[in-house]
Amino acid sequence: MGGWNEHGYDANWFPQLRSALNSNGYSSVQVVAADANDSGWSTANALAGNPAFKAATSIVGNHYACTPYSGSDSYIQCSSTATAQSLELPLWSSENGSLDYNAGGAPMARTDNLVYLQGRMVANINWPIIGSVYPDVSFNGQGLITANQPWSGWYSVGLSTWAMAQTTQFAQPGWQYLDSSSGYLGGSSYTQGSYVTLKSPNNRDWSTILETTRASGAQTVTFTVTGGADDQFANLSVTSVGGGGTGGPLVGAASGRCVDVPSATQTLGTQVQLWDCNGGANQQWTATSAGELRVYGGDCLDGYGQGTGPGTKVVIWSCNGQANQKWNLNADGTITGVQSGLCLDATGAGTADGTLIELWTCNGGGNQQRSLG
Repeated sequence: MGGWNEHGYDANWFPQLRSALNSNGYSSVQVVAADANDSGWSTANALAGNPAFKAATSIVGNHYACTPYSGSDSYIQCSSTATAQSLELPLWSSENGSLDYNAGGAPMARTDNLVYLQGRMVANINWPIIGSVYPDVSFNGQGLITANQPWSGWYSVGLSTWAMAQTTQFAQPGWQYLDSSSGYLGGSSYTQGSYVTLKSPNNRDWSTILETTRASGAQTVTFTVTGGADDQFANLSVTSVGGGGTGGPLVGAASGRCVDVPSATQTLGTQVQLWDCNGGANQQWTATSAGELRVYGGDCLDGYGQGTGPGTKVVIWSCNGQANQKWNLNADGTITGVQSGLCLDATGAGTADGTLIELWTCNGGGNQQRSLG
């Protein structure tokens, strides 16, 4: 347990808390100090100079030790201080995240490795676990899972969850990092990806987690198992957090507005529209090598009902590999359906917020031209 979240701390209060816990049968409860949002790790400085404060503390927890905060490009540096590392107490990134549950997948993959590689932190706690925030309220969509329709029971598990699971579904509490089997791909600095290895208490089971969210190309990595660890390879798990292609907003040439899933809903069959670009996950489209335009990681832009005629609604639907979900991004800025041959079209040449997107005969109009990224 910790102190007062992100509101400073009283170093004299923690020994009193420790004493009260011990006196009331809670000696096994560990105290985290001080859950401050402090890039300078001032708590560590206070612990180093106050033996009673240090004796009462089991874990040093700091919030947002990773920077910068920039959407899907967030968190490429996760730092602690020499003083913090010299305390001989476990260091935690005791709050990190505050990112969209899908767009945060790549930052999650990075931070789960970098907190240890760069800052010797052995835990990374994401805020929040489940986001139940209405679409028009701050922090909507942030977390590992979103569940913002309590009346329906709907929820969606984001890419952030699957990225985190690459660590947590194998390694268990009590496993230890192996420094000799952890590092950076492609050199001594963090440019092409990272890897960490954890071993079990029995010194036989192990798990290596690689992430390549910043890699510029394909890489070959070879591992040799030594030291008595089990060399029988048992499981390979891969999470794609980038969709296998290029991505970003789809911006209309005539409107300057983005192709948008209304109200950030994930209801299948929802027709997409034009809306002011705002950087939300409901406006982030990935053009995959399979010819899809994906949103939310697992939903595709779809010619509704396999329609091929002008006026067919363009909706989101679970990606299924069918031809009505395949698109050509053409040099003239048009996007044409592989099955229909028709263009993505802002209905009635509209440019206003809320203008619906449909299939229509290609005519060279600005309402049929858009750029990705």
